[in-house]
Amino acid sequence: MPPSAEDRARVRAELETMIREYRAKPTAELEDVLGLRIATLPATERDLVPELLLEIVAAEANPNL
Repeated sequence: MPPSAEDRARVRAELETMIREYRAKPTAELEDVLGLRIATLPATERDLVPELLLEIVAAEANPNL
């Protein structure tokens, strides 16, 4: 079953939080912690991560989208 819009929004919010945390304190240790957080997401949510990260990067690159 594909993820719902609510699932996508929740995972995106989690990723945005992780990005903010990493930008505030970019260390290898935190990078590992965030990688583990992503790795332990349920598979259906983890499968959304690449697409959602691209959406976040695109939105940052062009805020008018």
